[in-house]
This record gives sequence, C-alpha cells and structure tokens, in this order.
Amino acid sequence: MKRMVEPSRPPAQQIQPEQAPPTPLVSLMDELRMSKRSRGNVSMLGANFESAVSALWMNRMRSFLTTLGIFIGIASVVAALMLTQGLTASVNSQIGALGNTITVSPGSANSGGVSQGSGTLSTLTLPDAQSLTGLAHVIGVCPMITVSADHQFAGNPELEACQRDLVQH
Repeated sequence: MKRMVEPSRPPAQQIQPEQAPPTPLVSLMDELRMSKRSRGNVSMLGANFESAVSALWMNRMRSFLTTLGIFIGIASVVAALMLTQGLTASVNSQIGALGNTITVSPGSANSGGVSQGSGTLSTLTLPDAQSLTGLAHVIGVCPMITVSADHQFAGNPELEACQRDLVQH
C-alpha cells in the first residue's frame, strides 16, 4: 500500500484585523517610554533643570518678587527674634539689679488734696508682718518704723528702726 503524502504547505497566514491609529495619549506614552530608555538619570536631571530655568526666565518679574518676599520675610523674623532676645536680657538685668529685698509700705494720708507722703498712715500691723512669714519664698520679715522728727541723728533727720525679734519664722 502506498501512502499518499501531501505536499507541505506553508502555514496559513493569519489575517489580522486592521489596527486603528494610536490616540494622542497612547503616542505620548510611547514617546515617553522611548525617551526614558534612551536617557540616563543625569540627562533627565539636566532636562528638568533646563525646564526650571526656562520657566524662571519666562516669568522674571514673578520670580524676582517671590525672591524679594522670601528675603524680607526671613529678615523680619530674624529682626523680631533679635529684638525680643534683647528686651528679655534688658528686663532680666533690671530685675537682677533690684536684688531680692521687697519693701511693703503702708498707705499715705491726704490732707486737702495734698499727699502727706508714703507711710503716713499706720495701715500695716504686726499680724500683717507675721502673716508674711508663712509664704513659701520669704526668708525673713523685719517690720520697720520710719519717723521724721526735729532732731538729727548723724546728720539725717529721719530715723529708721528694725527689731528682728518681733517676728519669729
């Protein structure tokens, strides 16, 4: 028996449907993919820098005003900080110069609209002085009496006296 062998034929060509032209978005994406492959990171950085410089050059006035605003803002913040630090140092030095002694004086009397001077009324009493000793940061209390008289003690017409044993703390 003889076999019949069919002559070999080339495979049937596949018929492909006609492709539509690419949309602008697809062609842009393809172009970007190709440019990414052809450029390295350094040339991409150069392209970005070039684009930034050209944008700055196209908007020169806007760029200048923005830069000027940044400089003025930084200068004002630095000036405000320097001013507040200087004032703080000044106030601290003035308070430090006062020392740690606080004097509490009684009120003053008025006669005919004229003040008779500080301490002319006896509004502070010994219990007032004793109540100050109970405060947390008070180290000592010394009640004083200031009297003006017609005599002179060591050339001073005022005499001040302090008796420390009146108030115990």
